[in-house]
Amino acid sequence: MLQSKFLRNKIDRQIKTNGQEFTFTRFVEDEYHQVSDEESEEIKLSGIFHTSNSYIQQETQAGAKTFSKQVPMILTLYEDGIKVKTSDMVIINGNKYKVNTINDVNNFGIAIDISLEQVQDEY
Repeated sequence: MLQSKFLRNKIDRQIKTNGQEFTFTRFVEDEYHQVSDEESEEIKLSGIFHTSNSYIQQETQAGAKTFSKQVPMILTLYEDGIKVKTSDMVIINGNKYKVNTINDVNNFGIAIDISLEQVQDEY
Protein backbone atom coordinates (compact mmCIF):
# COMPACT_ATOMS: atom_id res chain seq x y z
CA MET A 1 0.00 0.00 0.00
CA LEU A 2 2.73 2.45 0.97
CA GLN A 3 4.73 1.53 -2.13
CA SER A 4 1.78 2.23 -4.45
CA LYS A 5 1.21 5.67 -2.84
CA PHE A 6 4.90 6.45 -3.33
CA LEU A 7 4.77 5.34 -7.00
CA ARG A 8 1.62 7.39 -7.66
CA ASN A 9 3.22 10.46 -6.05
CA LYS A 10 6.34 10.05 -8.22
CA ILE A 11 4.30 9.87 -11.42
CA ASP A 12 2.11 12.79 -10.33
CA ARG A 13 5.20 14.95 -9.66
CA GLN A 14 6.69 14.09 -13.06
CA ILE A 15 3.44 14.98 -14.83
CA LYS A 16 3.19 18.29 -12.96
CA THR A 17 6.86 19.09 -13.71
CA ASN A 18 7.29 17.83 -17.29
CA GLY A 19 3.76 17.19 -18.52
CA GLN A 20 1.33 19.16 -20.57
CA GLU A 21 -2.43 19.36 -20.92
CA PHE A 22 -4.15 17.35 -23.66
CA THR A 23 -7.70 17.79 -24.94
CA PHE A 24 -9.31 14.64 -26.33
CA THR A 25 -12.39 14.98 -28.54
CA ARG A 26 -15.07 12.30 -28.65
CA PHE A 27 -17.38 12.16 -31.65
CA VAL A 28 -20.98 10.93 -31.82
CA GLU A 29 -21.51 7.38 -33.13
CA ASP A 30 -24.64 6.34 -35.00
CA GLU A 31 -26.54 3.09 -34.46
CA TYR A 32 -24.07 1.27 -36.78
CA HIS A 33 -21.09 2.57 -34.72
CA GLN A 34 -19.94 4.85 -37.52
CA VAL A 35 -18.23 7.97 -36.19
CA SER A 36 -19.76 11.25 -37.37
CA ASP A 37 -18.25 14.74 -37.56
CA GLU A 38 -20.38 15.92 -34.64
CA GLU A 39 -18.46 16.37 -31.36
CA SER A 40 -20.08 14.89 -28.27
CA GLU A 41 -17.61 15.93 -25.55
CA GLU A 42 -14.08 17.01 -24.72
CA ILE A 43 -11.87 15.35 -22.11
CA LYS A 44 -8.96 17.32 -20.66
CA LEU A 45 -6.10 15.64 -18.83
CA SER A 46 -2.46 16.20 -17.95
CA GLY A 47 0.16 13.73 -19.06
CA ILE A 48 3.58 13.16 -20.56
CA PHE A 49 3.89 12.59 -24.32
CA HIS A 50 6.49 9.98 -25.19
CA THR A 51 7.25 7.36 -27.83
CA SER A 52 7.80 3.65 -27.51
CA ASN A 53 9.38 1.24 -29.98
CA SER A 54 7.26 -1.39 -31.68
CA TYR A 55 8.95 -4.10 -33.71
CA ILE A 56 7.65 -5.42 -37.05
CA GLN A 57 9.06 -8.56 -38.61
CA GLN A 58 9.00 -8.98 -42.37
CA GLU A 59 9.65 -12.37 -44.00
CA THR A 60 11.74 -12.39 -47.20
CA GLN A 61 13.25 -15.12 -49.34
CA ALA A 62 16.67 -14.53 -47.78
CA GLY A 63 15.35 -14.51 -44.21
CA ALA A 64 13.52 -12.19 -41.88
CA LYS A 65 14.03 -8.48 -41.38
CA THR A 66 13.01 -6.68 -38.21
CA PHE A 67 12.04 -3.02 -38.30
CA SER A 68 11.33 -0.75 -35.38
CA LYS A 69 8.45 1.71 -35.49
CA GLN A 70 7.90 4.61 -33.10
CA VAL A 71 4.53 4.50 -31.32
CA PRO A 72 3.35 7.80 -29.79
CA MET A 73 1.93 7.49 -26.25
CA ILE A 74 0.69 9.60 -23.35
CA LEU A 75 1.39 8.59 -19.74
CA THR A 76 -1.22 9.88 -17.28
CA LEU A 77 -2.66 9.07 -13.89
CA TYR A 78 -5.27 6.30 -13.71
CA GLU A 79 -8.18 8.52 -12.65
CA ASP A 80 -7.62 10.76 -15.70
CA GLY A 81 -6.85 8.02 -18.21
CA ILE A 82 -10.01 6.00 -17.62
CA LYS A 83 -12.06 8.89 -19.01
CA VAL A 84 -10.53 8.36 -22.47
CA LYS A 85 -11.93 5.76 -24.89
CA THR A 86 -10.57 4.20 -28.06
CA SER A 87 -11.17 6.25 -31.22
CA ASP A 88 -11.10 9.57 -29.29
CA MET A 89 -9.01 12.18 -31.11
CA VAL A 90 -6.28 14.51 -29.85
CA ILE A 91 -4.12 17.13 -31.57
CA ILE A 92 -0.49 17.36 -30.44
CA ASN A 93 1.93 19.85 -32.05
CA GLY A 94 -0.36 20.19 -35.08
CA ASN A 95 -0.60 16.43 -35.63
CA LYS A 96 -3.92 14.61 -35.28
CA TYR A 97 -3.91 11.31 -33.36
CA LYS A 98 -6.54 8.65 -32.68
CA VAL A 99 -6.52 6.61 -29.45
CA ASN A 100 -5.62 2.97 -30.19
CA THR A 101 -5.36 1.31 -26.80
CA ILE A 102 -5.51 2.25 -23.15
CA ASN A 103 -3.21 0.21 -20.89
CA ASP A 104 -3.13 0.14 -17.10
CA VAL A 105 0.63 0.09 -16.46
CA ASN A 106 1.47 -3.19 -14.66
CA ASN A 107 -2.21 -3.45 -13.61
CA PHE A 108 -1.46 -1.33 -10.53
CA GLY A 109 -4.35 1.11 -11.01
CA ILE A 110 -1.91 4.02 -10.72
CA ALA A 111 -0.99 5.09 -14.25
CA ILE A 112 -2.37 4.60 -17.75
CA ASP A 113 -0.43 4.60 -21.00
CA ILE A 114 -2.56 5.77 -23.92
CA SER A 115 -1.32 4.44 -27.26
CA LEU A 116 -1.94 6.73 -30.24
CA GLU A 117 -1.98 6.40 -34.01
CA GLN A 118 -1.35 9.39 -36.28
CA VAL A 119 -4.25 10.19 -38.59
CA GLN A 120 -3.68 11.53 -42.07
CA ASP A 121 -6.39 14.01 -43.07
CA GLU A 122 -8.14 13.35 -46.36
CA TYR A 123 -8.34 16.37 -48.62
